[in-house]
Amino acid sequence: MSTATERHNTDFRAVWTLRYRVSYGITTVNWRGMNVIAQVRFQSEDRATERRLDYGVWVDSPCVTTTFDVGDTCELVLLCVVNKKVFTFEDRRTDSNQYYSDFTYIDYFDAEDFPFVEVSVIDQTSQATVRHFFKVWREGARFCLAETARRS
Repeated sequence: MSTATERHNTDFRAVWTLRYRVSYGITTVNWRGMNVIAQVRFQSEDRATERRLDYGVWVDSPCVTTTFDVGDTCELVLLCVVNKKVFTFEDRRTDSNQYYSDFTYIDYFDAEDFPFVEVSVIDQTSQATVRHFFKVWREGARFCLAETARRS
C-alpha cells in the first residue's frame, strides 16, 4: 500500500511523500492505483474548527488525480510558507467547476492554526482507501511532521 515519510525543508514547503509498494500475501494481478485522489482534513488544536479539502494538490500531476504503480513515489503538497504565513492548497481542476472569469485552478487558505491533519488517499476506481493522521508544527523555519493515532 503506502508509507508516509517526513521530509524537512527549509523555509518554503512541507511535502508528504507516498511510496506505493507491493503488499506480500495478497494475490492480485493489478497492482496499479489509477485515479488516486487525496482528501485532506485540517483540525485546530482543540478540534473545534476544521477545514476539508476535497482534492489535495499532487506535484507534477496534470489533474486532481495521480496514478501509482509499483515502486512509484508521488508527492502531495500539504503546506507552504508565503510571506511568513502558512498556507495549504486545494486542487479545483474538476469537470464540475464552472469556469468564470475569476476562476483559479488552485485555491488556498491560511493553515497556521490547524496542527492536526488527516490525509485520505483514495483510488477512485476500486475505492481502496488509506488514511494517515499527522501533527504538524514549526520549529523556526522548519516544518516537523509526526504520524499520530486517529483523532476525532
